[in-house]
Amino acid sequence: MVILTATPAWADGVRDKQWHLPVLHAAEAQAISQGDGIIVAVIDSGVEATHPDLVGNVLPGVDLTGGTGDGSTDTHGHGTAMASDIAGHGHGDASGVLGLAPKAKILPVRIATGASGGDLGTGMHWAVDHGAKILNVSRTSADLSSVREATDYALAKGAIVVAGTGNEGATVGAPAMYPGVIAVSGLDKAGALWASSNRGRETVLAAPAVDITSARNGNRYAMADGTSDATALVSATAALIWSQYRQLDANNVINRLISTADDKGVPGRDDQYGFGAVNPYRALTENVPSVSTNPLVAQTSSSTPSAVPDLGTPTGNPADDYGPSRGTYLAIIGVPIAVVLGVLGVVVAVFVRRRRRAARAQS
Repeated sequence: MVILTATPAWADGVRDKQWHLPVLHAAEAQAISQGDGIIVAVIDSGVEATHPDLVGNVLPGVDLTGGTGDGSTDTHGHGTAMASDIAGHGHGDASGVLGLAPKAKILPVRIATGASGGDLGTGMHWAVDHGAKILNVSRTSADLSSVREATDYALAKGAIVVAGTGNEGATVGAPAMYPGVIAVSGLDKAGALWASSNRGRETVLAAPAVDITSARNGNRYAMADGTSDATALVSATAALIWSQYRQLDANNVINRLISTADDKGVPGRDDQYGFGAVNPYRALTENVPSVSTNPLVAQTSSSTPSAVPDLGTPTGNPADDYGPSRGTYLAIIGVPIAVVLGVLGVVVAVFVRRRRRAARAQS
Protein backbone atom coordinates (compact mmCIF):
# COMPACT_ATOMS: atom_id res chain seq x y z
CA MET A 1 0.00 0.00 0.00
CA VAL A 2 1.36 3.43 -0.92
CA ILE A 3 -0.15 6.55 0.64
CA LEU A 4 1.06 9.86 -0.76
CA THR A 5 0.25 13.51 -0.09
CA ALA A 6 -2.38 14.89 -2.43
CA THR A 7 -1.37 17.44 -5.04
CA PRO A 8 -3.57 19.44 -7.42
CA ALA A 9 -1.88 17.93 -10.48
CA TRP A 10 -2.95 14.41 -9.55
CA ALA A 11 -6.36 15.43 -8.29
CA ASP A 12 -7.13 16.74 -11.78
CA GLY A 13 -6.70 13.21 -13.16
CA VAL A 14 -8.98 11.45 -10.69
CA ARG A 15 -12.10 11.82 -12.83
CA ASP A 16 -10.34 10.12 -15.73
CA LYS A 17 -9.90 7.01 -13.56
CA GLN A 18 -13.66 6.62 -13.09
CA TRP A 19 -14.12 4.24 -16.01
CA HIS A 20 -17.50 3.13 -14.69
CA LEU A 21 -19.16 6.51 -15.33
CA PRO A 22 -19.32 6.24 -19.14
CA VAL A 23 -20.21 2.55 -18.85
CA LEU A 24 -23.23 3.55 -16.76
CA HIS A 25 -24.07 6.45 -19.11
CA ALA A 26 -23.72 8.78 -16.14
CA ALA A 27 -23.67 12.01 -18.15
CA GLU A 28 -26.90 11.14 -19.92
CA ALA A 29 -28.56 10.06 -16.67
CA GLN A 30 -27.42 13.16 -14.78
CA ALA A 31 -28.89 15.39 -17.47
CA ILE A 32 -32.25 14.05 -16.25
CA SER A 33 -31.71 13.57 -12.51
CA GLN A 34 -28.91 14.08 -10.00
CA GLY A 35 -30.60 12.73 -6.88
CA ASP A 36 -31.89 16.03 -5.49
CA GLY A 37 -33.92 15.69 -2.31
CA ILE A 38 -33.09 12.04 -1.62
CA ILE A 39 -31.34 10.92 1.57
CA VAL A 40 -29.12 7.85 1.33
CA ALA A 41 -27.86 6.34 4.57
CA VAL A 42 -24.32 4.98 4.39
CA ILE A 43 -24.09 2.46 7.22
CA ASP A 44 -20.38 2.00 7.38
CA SER A 45 -17.17 3.31 8.95
CA GLY A 46 -18.35 6.93 8.95
CA VAL A 47 -18.07 9.57 6.24
CA GLU A 48 -15.47 12.34 6.15
CA ALA A 49 -17.77 15.31 5.64
CA THR A 50 -14.87 17.71 5.03
CA HIS A 51 -13.55 15.89 1.96
CA PRO A 52 -13.57 18.42 -0.93
CA ASP A 53 -15.70 16.08 -3.04
CA LEU A 54 -18.36 15.69 -0.34
CA VAL A 55 -18.59 19.09 1.36
CA GLY A 56 -22.23 20.10 1.67
CA ASN A 57 -23.59 16.66 0.80
CA VAL A 58 -23.17 14.99 4.21
CA LEU A 59 -25.88 15.44 6.84
CA PRO A 60 -25.32 15.10 10.59
CA GLY A 61 -25.57 11.40 11.35
CA VAL A 62 -24.67 9.20 14.30
CA ASP A 63 -21.67 7.37 15.72
CA LEU A 64 -22.63 3.96 17.12
CA THR A 65 -19.06 2.94 17.98
CA GLY A 66 -19.27 4.39 21.48
CA GLY A 67 -18.37 7.94 20.55
CA THR A 68 -20.55 11.02 20.65
CA GLY A 69 -19.93 12.23 17.11
CA ASP A 70 -22.30 12.68 14.20
CA GLY A 71 -20.81 10.04 11.92
CA SER A 72 -18.53 12.49 10.12
CA THR A 73 -15.36 10.84 11.44
CA ASP A 74 -13.92 8.05 9.30
CA THR A 75 -10.59 6.57 10.34
CA HIS A 76 -10.96 3.62 7.96
CA GLY A 77 -11.99 5.31 4.72
CA HIS A 78 -14.51 2.77 3.46
CA GLY A 79 -17.60 4.80 4.31
CA THR A 80 -16.15 7.90 2.69
CA ALA A 81 -15.49 5.87 -0.46
CA MET A 82 -19.08 4.63 -0.61
CA ALA A 83 -20.46 8.12 -0.02
CA SER A 84 -18.36 9.50 -2.87
CA ASP A 85 -19.50 6.72 -5.22
CA ILE A 86 -23.04 7.84 -4.48
CA ALA A 87 -22.94 11.60 -3.99
CA GLY A 88 -19.46 12.90 -4.73
CA HIS A 89 -19.64 16.24 -6.54
CA GLY A 90 -15.95 16.69 -7.28
CA HIS A 91 -14.36 20.10 -6.90
CA GLY A 92 -12.84 22.84 -8.99
CA ASP A 93 -12.75 22.35 -12.73
CA ALA A 94 -13.86 18.72 -13.16
CA SER A 95 -11.45 17.53 -10.47
CA GLY A 96 -12.01 14.80 -7.91
CA VAL A 97 -14.61 12.05 -7.73
CA LEU A 98 -18.02 12.43 -9.30
CA GLY A 99 -20.72 10.27 -7.79
CA LEU A 100 -23.61 8.90 -9.78
CA ALA A 101 -26.13 11.01 -7.80
CA PRO A 102 -24.09 14.15 -6.98
CA LYS A 103 -26.99 16.09 -5.46
CA ALA A 104 -28.23 13.37 -3.13
CA LYS A 105 -27.59 13.77 0.59
CA ILE A 106 -25.62 11.26 2.64
CA LEU A 107 -26.70 10.30 6.15
CA PRO A 108 -23.63 8.74 7.80
CA VAL A 109 -24.24 5.96 10.32
CA ARG A 110 -20.90 4.98 11.80
CA ILE A 111 -20.52 1.42 13.01
CA ALA A 112 -17.27 -0.34 13.82
CA THR A 113 -15.31 -1.99 11.02
CA GLY A 114 -15.90 -5.69 11.46
CA ALA A 115 -18.96 -4.71 13.47
CA SER A 116 -21.34 -7.23 14.96
CA GLY A 117 -24.73 -7.81 13.44
CA GLY A 118 -26.22 -5.97 16.39
CA ASP A 119 -24.41 -2.77 15.41
CA LEU A 120 -25.61 -3.14 11.83
CA GLY A 121 -29.19 -3.73 12.90
CA THR A 122 -29.13 -0.74 15.23
CA GLY A 123 -27.70 1.42 12.47
CA MET A 124 -30.39 0.37 10.01
CA HIS A 125 -33.11 1.21 12.54
CA TRP A 126 -31.56 4.62 13.23
CA ALA A 127 -31.24 5.47 9.55
CA VAL A 128 -34.89 4.71 8.80
CA ASP A 129 -36.07 6.67 11.83
CA HIS A 130 -34.04 9.69 10.71
CA GLY A 131 -35.35 10.06 7.20
CA ALA A 132 -33.24 7.82 4.97
CA LYS A 133 -35.11 6.63 1.87
CA ILE A 134 -32.30 4.32 0.79
CA LEU A 135 -30.03 2.25 3.06
CA ASN A 136 -26.64 1.47 1.54
CA VAL A 137 -25.15 -1.58 3.25
CA SER A 138 -21.78 -2.22 1.61
CA ARG A 139 -20.94 -5.10 3.93
CA THR A 140 -22.10 -8.58 4.84
CA SER A 141 -23.13 -10.09 8.15
CA ALA A 142 -24.10 -13.44 9.54
CA ASP A 143 -27.79 -14.28 9.41
CA LEU A 144 -28.59 -12.75 12.80
CA SER A 145 -32.07 -12.03 14.10
CA SER A 146 -31.17 -8.39 14.78
CA VAL A 147 -30.14 -7.81 11.16
CA ARG A 148 -33.14 -9.69 9.79
CA GLU A 149 -35.52 -7.72 12.03
CA ALA A 150 -33.92 -4.39 11.09
CA THR A 151 -34.24 -5.26 7.41
CA ASP A 152 -37.92 -6.12 7.81
CA TYR A 153 -38.41 -2.86 9.72
CA ALA A 154 -36.80 -0.79 6.97
CA LEU A 155 -38.87 -2.42 4.24
CA ALA A 156 -42.08 -2.04 6.24
CA LYS A 157 -41.33 1.67 6.66
CA GLY A 158 -41.04 2.13 2.90
CA ALA A 159 -37.26 2.32 2.62
CA ILE A 160 -35.08 0.54 0.08
CA VAL A 161 -32.25 -1.67 1.34
CA VAL A 162 -29.32 -2.17 -1.05
CA ALA A 163 -26.64 -4.63 0.07
CA GLY A 164 -23.58 -6.28 -1.42
CA THR A 165 -23.53 -10.02 -1.98
CA GLY A 166 -19.95 -10.23 -0.66
CA ASN A 167 -16.42 -10.74 -1.95
CA GLU A 168 -15.54 -14.34 -1.14
CA GLY A 169 -16.68 -15.97 -4.38
CA ALA A 170 -19.21 -17.84 -2.27
CA THR A 171 -22.90 -17.59 -1.36
CA VAL A 172 -24.82 -14.41 -0.61
CA GLY A 173 -24.48 -12.99 2.90
CA ALA A 174 -26.90 -11.00 5.04
CA PRO A 175 -28.70 -8.67 4.67
CA ALA A 176 -28.46 -9.18 0.89
CA MET A 177 -29.91 -12.67 1.29
CA TYR A 178 -33.21 -11.44 2.76
CA PRO A 179 -36.43 -11.16 0.72
CA GLY A 180 -37.07 -7.65 -0.55
CA VAL A 181 -33.44 -6.51 -0.43
CA ILE A 182 -31.58 -5.46 -3.58
CA ALA A 183 -28.62 -7.85 -3.50
CA VAL A 184 -25.79 -6.56 -5.70
CA SER A 185 -23.05 -8.64 -7.31
CA GLY A 186 -19.94 -7.22 -8.98
CA LEU A 187 -18.89 -6.84 -12.61
CA ASP A 188 -15.40 -6.61 -14.06
CA LYS A 189 -14.39 -4.15 -16.77
CA ALA A 190 -15.55 -6.52 -19.50
CA GLY A 191 -19.03 -6.63 -17.99
CA ALA A 192 -18.67 -10.22 -16.79
CA LEU A 193 -19.13 -11.39 -13.22
CA TRP A 194 -16.13 -10.37 -11.09
CA ALA A 195 -14.37 -13.57 -10.04
CA SER A 196 -14.53 -12.79 -6.31
CA SER A 197 -18.17 -11.73 -6.27
CA ASN A 198 -20.54 -13.84 -4.22
CA ARG A 199 -23.52 -15.12 -6.13
CA GLY A 200 -26.76 -17.01 -5.52
CA ARG A 201 -30.50 -17.06 -6.14
CA GLU A 202 -30.87 -13.91 -4.06
CA THR A 203 -28.80 -11.80 -6.49
CA VAL A 204 -30.91 -8.95 -7.87
CA LEU A 205 -28.60 -6.63 -9.83
CA ALA A 206 -24.97 -6.34 -10.87
CA ALA A 207 -22.78 -3.24 -11.15
CA PRO A 208 -19.11 -2.32 -11.74
CA ALA A 209 -16.85 -3.57 -8.95
CA VAL A 210 -13.28 -3.50 -10.29
CA ASP A 211 -10.74 -0.65 -10.17
CA ILE A 212 -13.29 1.78 -8.77
CA THR A 213 -11.72 5.13 -7.87
CA SER A 214 -13.29 6.77 -4.82
CA ALA A 215 -12.63 9.43 -2.22
CA ARG A 216 -10.94 8.36 1.01
CA ASN A 217 -10.41 9.82 4.44
CA GLY A 218 -7.65 12.41 4.81
CA ASN A 219 -8.71 14.18 1.58
CA ARG A 220 -7.30 11.29 -0.43
CA TYR A 221 -8.39 8.89 -3.15
CA ALA A 222 -8.07 5.15 -3.66
CA MET A 223 -8.77 2.49 -6.23
CA ALA A 224 -10.29 -0.81 -5.10
CA ASP A 225 -12.31 -3.87 -6.09
CA GLY A 226 -15.45 -5.09 -4.35
CA THR A 227 -19.20 -5.46 -4.29
CA SER A 228 -19.18 -2.54 -1.85
CA ASP A 229 -18.72 -0.10 -4.72
CA ALA A 230 -21.22 -1.98 -6.88
CA THR A 231 -23.74 -1.62 -4.06
CA ALA A 232 -23.13 2.12 -3.81
CA LEU A 233 -23.67 2.55 -7.55
CA VAL A 234 -27.03 0.80 -7.33
CA SER A 235 -28.00 2.93 -4.32
CA ALA A 236 -27.12 6.01 -6.33
CA THR A 237 -29.26 4.81 -9.23
CA ALA A 238 -32.19 4.36 -6.87
CA ALA A 239 -31.65 7.95 -5.71
CA LEU A 240 -31.73 9.19 -9.31
CA ILE A 241 -35.02 7.39 -9.91
CA TRP A 242 -36.69 8.55 -6.72
CA SER A 243 -35.63 12.13 -7.30
CA GLN A 244 -37.09 12.12 -10.81
CA TYR A 245 -40.26 10.20 -9.90
CA ARG A 246 -41.19 11.52 -6.46
CA GLN A 247 -44.63 9.92 -6.61
CA LEU A 248 -43.22 6.38 -6.65
CA ASP A 249 -43.07 4.21 -3.57
CA ALA A 250 -40.15 1.92 -2.79
CA ASN A 251 -41.78 -1.04 -4.55
CA ASN A 252 -41.97 0.85 -7.82
CA VAL A 253 -38.45 2.25 -7.58
CA ILE A 254 -37.22 -1.33 -7.16
CA ASN A 255 -39.40 -2.47 -10.04
CA ARG A 256 -37.98 0.25 -12.29
CA LEU A 257 -34.44 -0.80 -11.37
CA ILE A 258 -34.94 -4.46 -12.21
CA SER A 259 -37.19 -3.91 -15.24
CA THR A 260 -34.61 -1.71 -16.99
CA ALA A 261 -31.47 -3.70 -16.16
CA ASP A 262 -29.39 -5.02 -19.06
CA ASP A 263 -29.93 -8.76 -19.05
CA LYS A 264 -26.71 -10.76 -18.77
CA GLY A 265 -25.88 -14.44 -18.57
CA VAL A 266 -28.72 -16.84 -19.21
CA PRO A 267 -31.98 -15.12 -20.23
CA GLY A 268 -33.96 -13.81 -17.29
CA ARG A 269 -32.89 -13.74 -13.66
CA ASP A 270 -29.87 -15.84 -12.74
CA ASP A 271 -27.58 -16.46 -9.78
CA GLN A 272 -24.70 -14.36 -11.08
CA TYR A 273 -26.27 -11.17 -12.42
CA GLY A 274 -29.78 -11.29 -11.02
CA PHE A 275 -31.98 -9.34 -13.42
CA GLY A 276 -28.87 -7.90 -15.07
CA ALA A 277 -26.50 -4.94 -14.98
CA VAL A 278 -27.97 -1.75 -13.57
CA ASN A 279 -28.65 0.88 -16.24
CA PRO A 280 -29.33 4.35 -14.78
CA TYR A 281 -30.29 5.96 -18.07
CA ARG A 282 -32.81 3.27 -18.98
CA ALA A 283 -34.16 3.39 -15.43
CA LEU A 284 -34.92 7.09 -15.87
CA THR A 285 -36.34 7.02 -19.37
CA GLU A 286 -38.27 3.81 -20.05
CA ASN A 287 -41.96 3.19 -19.47
CA VAL A 288 -42.35 0.70 -16.64
CA PRO A 289 -45.72 -0.70 -15.45
CA SER A 290 -46.55 -0.03 -11.82
CA VAL A 291 -46.67 -2.72 -9.13
CA SER A 292 -48.46 -2.92 -5.80
CA THR A 293 -45.96 -5.05 -3.89
CA ASN A 294 -42.21 -5.45 -3.64
CA PRO A 295 -41.35 -7.56 -6.71
CA LEU A 296 -38.37 -9.07 -4.95
CA VAL A 297 -40.49 -10.61 -2.21
CA ALA A 298 -42.58 -12.48 -4.75
CA GLN A 299 -39.48 -13.52 -6.69
CA THR A 300 -37.66 -14.77 -3.60
CA SER A 301 -40.60 -16.63 -2.09
CA SER A 302 -40.97 -18.69 -5.26
CA SER A 303 -37.42 -20.01 -5.16
CA THR A 304 -35.19 -21.89 -2.77
CA PRO A 305 -32.64 -19.65 -1.03
CA SER A 306 -28.94 -20.27 -1.43
CA ALA A 307 -27.01 -22.13 1.20
CA VAL A 308 -26.67 -19.96 4.29
CA PRO A 309 -23.10 -18.87 5.20
CA ASP A 310 -21.58 -19.77 8.55
CA LEU A 311 -23.80 -18.12 11.16
CA GLY A 312 -21.28 -17.90 13.95
CA THR A 313 -19.57 -14.66 12.99
CA PRO A 314 -20.03 -11.87 10.48
CA THR A 315 -18.94 -13.01 7.02
CA GLY A 316 -17.53 -9.68 5.94
CA ASN A 317 -16.85 -6.06 6.77
CA PRO A 318 -15.76 -2.90 4.99
CA ALA A 319 -12.12 -4.02 5.02
CA ASP A 320 -12.97 -6.74 2.50
CA ASP A 321 -12.59 -4.30 -0.39
CA TYR A 322 -9.33 -2.76 0.79
CA GLY A 323 -7.51 -5.41 2.78
CA PRO A 324 -4.03 -6.50 1.66
CA SER A 325 -5.19 -10.13 1.55
CA ARG A 326 -7.09 -9.37 -1.67
CA GLY A 327 -4.11 -7.84 -3.43
CA THR A 328 -6.45 -5.32 -5.06
CA TYR A 329 -5.90 -2.20 -3.00
CA LEU A 330 -4.05 0.61 -4.71
CA ALA A 331 -3.75 4.07 -3.23
CA ILE A 332 -3.45 6.60 -6.02
CA ILE A 333 -3.29 9.79 -4.07
CA GLY A 334 -1.11 12.75 -4.83
CA VAL A 335 1.36 11.46 -7.40
CA PRO A 336 0.92 9.61 -10.71
CA ILE A 337 1.53 5.87 -10.48
CA ALA A 338 4.54 6.13 -12.79
CA VAL A 339 6.26 8.29 -10.19
CA VAL A 340 5.45 5.79 -7.45
CA LEU A 341 6.82 2.92 -9.50
CA GLY A 342 9.92 4.93 -10.29
CA VAL A 343 10.58 5.56 -6.61
CA LEU A 344 10.03 1.90 -5.79
CA GLY A 345 12.41 0.94 -8.59
CA VAL A 346 15.15 3.13 -7.14
CA VAL A 347 14.63 1.62 -3.69
CA VAL A 348 14.87 -1.92 -5.06
CA ALA A 349 17.99 -1.09 -7.09
CA VAL A 350 19.75 0.39 -4.07
CA PHE A 351 18.83 -2.65 -1.99
CA VAL A 352 20.19 -5.05 -4.62
CA ARG A 353 23.47 -3.11 -4.94
CA ARG A 354 23.97 -3.19 -1.16
CA ARG A 355 23.36 -6.94 -1.05
CA ARG A 356 25.92 -7.49 -3.80
CA ARG A 357 28.53 -5.34 -2.03
CA ALA A 358 27.94 -7.24 1.19
CA ALA A 359 28.36 -10.55 -0.63
CA ARG A 360 31.67 -9.42 -2.19
CA ALA A 361 32.93 -8.25 1.19
CA GLN A 362 32.26 -11.67 2.70
CA SER A 363 33.97 -13.59 -0.14
